[in-house]
Amino acid sequence: MYQLDQTEPRAALGTAAAAKYCGISVSLLRKLRIKGSDDPGIKGPRFIRLSPQLILYPIRELDAWLNDHRAT
Repeated sequence: MYQLDQTEPRAALGTAAAAKYCGISVSLLRKLRIKGSDDPGIKGPRFIRLSPQLILYPIRELDAWLNDHRAT
């Protein structure tokens, strides 16, 4: 299991760590990145594609995405 080292500041997380950070599954995060959800109004967090296999999610984008989907 991935352990985020809290002593090392990070600006972005890989897919598995980003999914854990958001409390969702890796498969859901990938689905949101590739297709979006069944609801056209729901999109995944913004990401950086460094290569076809390397996707990074800036923590500030994850926080913004989570905040945008907060229930009222």
